[in-house]
Amino acid sequence: MSKLLGVVDKNSRERIEVRSAEYQGHPYVDIRTYWRSGEDEDWKPSKKGVTLKPALVGDLIVVLRKAEDGKERQKGGTP
Repeated sequence: MSKLLGVVDKNSRERIEVRSAEYQGHPYVDIRTYWRSGEDEDWKPSKKGVTLKPALVGDLIVVLRKAEDGKERQKGGTP
């Protein structure tokens, strides 16, 4: 069972959901795009997303902050 932590609306047909969950006793965080068609109000998960260990969330936040601030890639860093 997963727990919804938050939602970011991309547009009227897509949104990003962040969930905490557990698989075979191991916790993880799932960040996934959900979609819905015009005729159906139910949100459906897409294949677009990433699943990671909770310990990596801090690293992801650092990279996202750089993107938010518009900072250039650091020399020797990964794109």
